[in-house]
Amino acid sequence: MNHSIGVAQAFLEDRPDIKDQLNELNLEAVNLSDPANDDLRQEFVDWVADKADAFGQVGKHNFGYNFDTFKSVATPRLGGNRTDGGGADNEFHIALRLVAHFTE
Repeated sequence: MNHSIGVAQAFLEDRPDIKDQLNELNLEAVNLSDPANDDLRQEFVDWVADKADAFGQVGKHNFGYNFDTFKSVATPRLGGNRTDGGGADNEFHIALRLVAHFTE
């Protein structure tokens, strides 16, 4: 969940217009696996594609977020490389909708 939260925060900081879109939806409707959200999913996949390494250093605090770790647990549907099981996709959907909701 840690990396999903960090990636969701970074994505929404770079794309504040998407935060507004997400907040117009029911919290339960924020699911990038839903075909209705394919455009949003593709925007995320394109955004995360060139991201790598650690991030999340804020002053003296290091939250330990890492794009490579996120990609190792997310499926290709979310720009990751995990091929067995659901990976962190569900956790990322939860993090995305909560980060959007609580960082208004």
